[in-house]
Formats: sequence, C-alpha cells, structure tokens
Amino acid sequence: MNRAFGLVFLATACVAHAPVFAQTRDALLQQADALTQKKSWTEAEALYQKAIAIDWKDPLPWSQRAASREAQGNWTGAIDDSSVALVRLAMQGAPVQARALVYLRRAECWRKKDEPLRAFVDAQAATTLDNKNARAWALCADLSYQLGGLELAKTFLQKATALDAALTRRFTAEEAQANAKRTPLFGAEGTDEALAKALAAHQQGRLDEAKAGYTEALTRNPLNVTAWANRALVLQAQNHDTEAIPDLSTAVTLAGMSGDAELLTRAVLNRYDAYLRRARAFERETDLDFAELLCGQLEKKDPTGTEVPLLRVRVCLGRLDRAGAIQALTHRETLIRLKGAVPNLLVRDQRLAETLVMRAKLFLRDDDPLKASVDAVLATALNPESGEAWLARADAYYALGQLDDAQAALREAERKVPEQAKNRRFDATIAALHAKAYLPIAHNDDAAGLALATDERAKASKALEEKHDDDALALFVRVSQRRPDQLPGWEGRTVAQFNLKHYDKALGDAIPLVSIALTKSSEKFQVPMLLLRARVYAALDRSQEARDDCQLALKLAPESKEAKELGEALRQKK
Repeated sequence: MNRAFGLVFLATACVAHAPVFAQTRDALLQQADALTQKKSWTEAEALYQKAIAIDWKDPLPWSQRAASREAQGNWTGAIDDSSVALVRLAMQGAPVQARALVYLRRAECWRKKDEPLRAFVDAQAATTLDNKNARAWALCADLSYQLGGLELAKTFLQKATALDAALTRRFTAEEAQANAKRTPLFGAEGTDEALAKALAAHQQGRLDEAKAGYTEALTRNPLNVTAWANRALVLQAQNHDTEAIPDLSTAVTLAGMSGDAELLTRAVLNRYDAYLRRARAFERETDLDFAELLCGQLEKKDPTGTEVPLLRVRVCLGRLDRAGAIQALTHRETLIRLKGAVPNLLVRDQRLAETLVMRAKLFLRDDDPLKASVDAVLATALNPESGEAWLARADAYYALGQLDDAQAALREAERKVPEQAKNRRFDATIAALHAKAYLPIAHNDDAAGLALATDERAKASKALEEKHDDDALALFVRVSQRRPDQLPGWEGRTVAQFNLKHYDKALGDAIPLVSIALTKSSEKFQVPMLLLRARVYAALDRSQEARDDCQLALKLAPESKEAKELGEALRQKK
C-alpha cells in the first residue's frame, strides 16, 4: 500500500480538454454551482446533466453531479458518476489531491450504502494518492473500527490526528468486538486458501460456490484485487452485470494502486463489457478510451509482450475495428514465435492455435472464409485436441460451401466439445449457395483439381514476370481458392498487390502466407515469406511489426544477408 498510486494513471501528460460549446458549458456549470451553494440539489443536478451532454469527456460535471446526488441521498448515482470522473481525471493527469477527494466522496457513499469493504478500499486509495489528507485517514480508521479491526483503526486514527488533532475519536474494545461479530472474517488469515478454493470451483463451472469463496477471500482481505475481479466475472457469467459493475470498479481501483497496467486494463475492459450490456453509453466509451490509452502505454513499455495484443484486440472490437483486431492477433502470433519454446513447445503451439482460432472467427465475421479456413486448418495442426479449432474449421468450410469437409470437421468437434458442437447444423442448400462464390478446394486425391491449380499457377507466374499484375492477381486468387493451405497462391497475391501499391490488401494476403510458411514449411520458405511481409509492413510505415518479422527471420536463419540488410535499413529508419 506504500506504492505511488497513479504511476499508470499519470503516465499521460495533462491536456486541457476544450469543448466545442465552451461558453455554454461554462455558463451551465456556473449556474449549477450557484444552485449548489443554495442547496438546490435537484435543479443543480439537471444543469450538470446538460453540461455532461455537451462535453461528456470533461470530469468536472461528473464530479459535481456526484456531489449533488450524494446530497440527495442518491448514493448509487453518486458512485457511478464518481467512477467516470476518476477515469477522466486519471486520463488527463489531474493532480492526485483532486482524485483523492473523489475517492473520498465515493468511499462515503459506499459507507452510507452499508458497503464498508468497498468504502475501505476507496479510503485507502485516497490516502495512497494523498497521504496528507487527514479526512481520508480518519475514514480508514472509522471503517476499520466498523469492521471490527480495533488495532488497525487505532493506527489509522493516529495518522489522522497527527495531521488534524480535531479528528480524534473514541474507540472501545467492547464495541469493536460487537462490530467484529458482524464481519468475523475481516483481517483474518486464510485469504489464499479461500481464493484457491474459489478459483478451483470457478474453473469447474461451480459458479455459486466460486462466488461464495471469492466473497470470503475479499472479506478476509478487501485489498485483494483477484477476489473482486473474479467475483465480478462470476456475476457477469450469471448475467448479473449490474451487480458486477461495483466489483469491477473496486478491482479497477486496486489494480491502479498496484501499478500493474495489464491487470488494470483487463479490469477496465471487463467493466466496459458490463456497461455495454447495460447500454450505459457514456460510461462504456469512457472505459474504452481508458483501455486504449493503457494499451498504448503497455505496448511502449513491453513491445514483445504476448498478452498485450489480446487486450488490443478487445479495444479494436469495441471500436468495431475488425482489421485492427486481426492485425493485433497477427502481431501476437509473431511474438509467440519470437519467444520460442517458452515455457515449452506444447504450450507455444497451444497459444498459437488459440490465436489462430480467434483470428479465424474474425475473418469469418469479416466475410473472408478462405483466410478463416487457413487459420482453422493450421490451428488443428498445431493443437489437434482443440475443439474450438475444429469448430472454426467446420464453420469456415461451410462458409466456403465445402459441405463434406465441414461435416468431417464438425464430427471431430463433437468428439472434443460435444456441448458446444451439438447445436451446429449445416444445410446442403445453403452450402451450395456459398459454393457459388468460390472454386472447390483441390485436395491431394483430386487429380483434376490439382491439374487446374498447377496450370493456373503457371499462367499467373508468367503474367507476374511480364508485369501484368492485375491478370496475375486474378489468377493467383484462383490458385489460393483451389489450394488455400499452400504457399504459391498467397505469395503471388501478396506480390501482385504489392506491385500495384495496394499495401493494405498485400498485408491481408501476407497474413495467411506467413502463417502457412511458419507452420508447414521449412526455413527455405519461411525466411523469404517473413521478409516479404516485412517489406509490406515497412511500406505501411508499421516499423515495429516489420522489425519483428526481420528479427524472426534472423532467428530462423542467423546468417541471412537479406534479413540483416532489411533489419538494418529499418533500424536506421527508426
């Protein structure tokens, strides 16, 4: 609890927000503040609401409306507004004293709602932000006493009175014992054991038992962020988002206090999900903005972290940016391969398969079943026991109109994840309609299909050599449809798109190209495909991804002159 709270929050410079309707907003706030002085709380709240509508990214009207709601006894409303204000203040790099006051107000509201554990966390946050705030220390003392922690209460009270002698209180052992009977577990040992049992129940789907275990753990130690965050996940799984939001807000506070930016981002995104399902637009967008900011900080701090791209995927999907999510997963695939066999090859392949399944699902949503089929096939090769991979493969084949292949993949999925697969039904008529948009896949036993693919590949290569890039592209598209899990079609598509300066499309085609090369091919093919994609990234000014591809190429072939030269050129450009 002695860490500097806000190292993550304060990583951004303070930038004054300039609303378009500044005068109107300022006038509203002045009128509302005047009404507040007169204790006309309802009228003041209405004006703060109008100010929020004009500039909902400004923390001031949220904080002021929280105060007016608190004065009216609307504790829940005041808590919700304070939560938004805290995020916006953190994003703007506001002074820690200002944020401590908002935490103090929210703590008082939790206390009035008879939620002393949450109040205790917020009071602790206030003291961590501003250890000169005597009221915050006094509130910590009062809450500890209310929970039966007499010695802890005395410690906090000593800190409070050292700052303000007028804040003295009289705590008695008898009353503390009576308080302790209401919360007998507060401060008791056994948090780790309770948490371990809760986690085991959670993993096995025993949600009510898990929720009870997390409650016991956080009662023993209300500063345990895992207990709050995981109890919220249980509540969300039970479709109790309204109840989950307060737990997530407490988890956000504790994650911020710990300085763990990744944990904080997860908690913020989980709260975003709850706000999204409850149709709370301002709160939802506030958390998405914060998560995006945190992702950027994490990527700068640890550009090789394999978990950060998954957080970026969630932000991209919140922005309805599927292309960005696909690229984040592609970057994760590269980073996992760069890290090698850590912790071991089996785990690496499982993580790769998980990444490819996620990307396959996004390709399907993006109406690109051909690329989805590549990822799904590679995922089943990397982790044949993954039911999710077989389901993705079945769905991709069905979207391509490959009914027999789809049904074969579905049978594998049914053996591995029967509950998830049992409701999948593939209709022959719909599959036939899908098939009209694609050429049939030529499997190894399809001599005629293989001959067509070989002939089209030869024609495409000739067109590419003669710099007829449009014609080459059309032919390579046919090759990739007939043989989607082979390199030639995707390589030709990538080169033709690159020559045509269609760099975004070239990157889209380079994604399956490199995945196929790294999963199925030898070093002889892997390095050239990686360097081709690196050049595409460089053309798009995406230097980090380009350097990562060069680094992976050099890992595979340390003496590659071409990889060294391209890597050096990228470093100089940086």
